[in-house]
Amino acid sequence: MMPALPYVSPAFVSLTYQAGQHVALQWKLSDGSEPELKALYTYVLQVMIAQRAPRLLSDHRLRPPLSMSLQHWLQTEWIPQAIREARYSHCAIVESSNPIGRLAARAIGMAVNPALAVQYFQTSEEAAAWLRQAPPAR
Repeated sequence: MMPALPYVSPAFVSLTYQAGQHVALQWKLSDGSEPELKALYTYVLQVMIAQRAPRLLSDHRLRPPLSMSLQHWLQTEWIPQAIREARYSHCAIVESSNPIGRLAARAIGMAVNPALAVQYFQTSEEAAAWLRQAPPAR
């Protein structure tokens, strides 16, 4: 397996690319502002396009819950754009330890385009294994 390539690491998240596999977000306990989070997701989309990586692993174990407005933006703008431009096809979420965070992630997952397969896991190893076995994007 190729090592993960680091991209950015602001105070609230680490972004890596697992060569030939997926982009990964490892969320930290500190919270970014809404403009910072939108900028991060915009950058994630650029990485997905540049690396031709339609799969995303997002480890929410430490991530604070997202605001309602950011959840809405992800559902209505970022995810549809990622599906169109990066052929975003699979999202593996390692669930938050915060019940509100879990509910927020699942609400986003239930509201997205059926072209995006979303699954929830307890560990990043399980999430990565699911992404590795996922069929290639069409």
